[in-house]
Amino acid sequence: MKWEIFNNGACTVGFGADFAAGFHAGTDLFVPTAGINHVVSVVGFGYSSGRPYMVCKNSWGATWGDTGFFKMLATDEYFGTGAKSNLIRVHCPNIMSSGIGTTCKDGEMSSGMTYVAVQVNPASANREFSSVYGNDQNGFGCARSWLNSAQAWSARSADKAAGHYLIMDLGKEELIAGVATQGRADYNQWVTYYRVDVSNDKHTWTEVYVRRPRRATDGGEFYFKGNTDQNSYVTNMFGSPADYDVSTWKYRYVKITVMDFHNWPSMRAGVIIYRTRGCWCAGTYCPTGTVCSHEEGCVAPGDGSTTSIETFGHVSDDGADAGSAGTTGTVGETEPLGTSPSPNETDLWKTWGPVSVLANVLIIGILAGAACVYCACIRRGEKGSPVALIAQGGPARNDNRQALSMG
Repeated sequence: MKWEIFNNGACTVGFGADFAAGFHAGTDLFVPTAGINHVVSVVGFGYSSGRPYMVCKNSWGATWGDTGFFKMLATDEYFGTGAKSNLIRVHCPNIMSSGIGTTCKDGEMSSGMTYVAVQVNPASANREFSSVYGNDQNGFGCARSWLNSAQAWSARSADKAAGHYLIMDLGKEELIAGVATQGRADYNQWVTYYRVDVSNDKHTWTEVYVRRPRRATDGGEFYFKGNTDQNSYVTNMFGSPADYDVSTWKYRYVKITVMDFHNWPSMRAGVIIYRTRGCWCAGTYCPTGTVCSHEEGCVAPGDGSTTSIETFGHVSDDGADAGSAGTTGTVGETEPLGTSPSPNETDLWKTWGPVSVLANVLIIGILAGAACVYCACIRRGEKGSPVALIAQGGPARNDNRQALSMG
């Protein structure tokens, strides 16, 4: 089941929700004991004190359990022909890939040909317009067309037949995937429908089509549906790598022409491009030439042997590898810094250790004897020594007073 979750996404599990027991404690391992009466999603897996468990997402809200999740025991007895296999039912659906952000299968080497959609927001210097309201300078006022700007690009007039447009320069040829748009940030103005053209020289343009026409009276011309408010993102993708060869769709310039709008032709826009990366594996993209492991992540390819692959910063939480005697470099073990002495080197402790112990004993004995002599002298002085009398204070001051009265 771990393989299924990693490679194909979440599964579902049916089990008996024993409300009288500790099922509410999402941070503890829930042990199924009752008949099947509840279904949840299985989204992950792990180990606790050597026992495997499923990470499950419940449907009772974030205030329940561990922010809506809990851990269910998943030992072998609950699967296959196990003694408790009648207490749970697991179903893992098959998911059809779109070709975008493809995940690696367990043990699959990354080829580097996965297409990932990335949003690009060209700078104002790389944008130009058919016209600008108030003739504002590019990057100021009504000529701020980048996504999330404080205003937007606004055309000079509200004439729908004027063919208002903006052009974005990507700086080089890119694999064009789509466009993203917003309305005007400070007024209720946005573009509701638009067309898109692409080019490599700004002279010869290729129109991008979608499958549905806006209206039957438009002579078969296809438009993209735009925004319905000021700030929401609307993304229109031109297609999927599963549908066509995106490597043939490389262009530098993207032109958006306004076909209809709300109140005024105003918009903010960016471009979606495809970038080739390694396949998605355990929360990251594996670089080309590495192998995906649903236990370890991206690892170096092996040479056909069974030698374990070195991992960094990973320690087993159940100590399962501690018993693998005769194995070096296994998960859970850490090597100390530095190098161990060779068999020919002399062990300094065997030579100088006893001498150091004897010297320490002699020094401690001398110090203890000196302390005893000092204490004996102090006790003898207390019986009449002038030093002791002066230290006591009282008698010495009385003698001084007697000497003064005689003089």
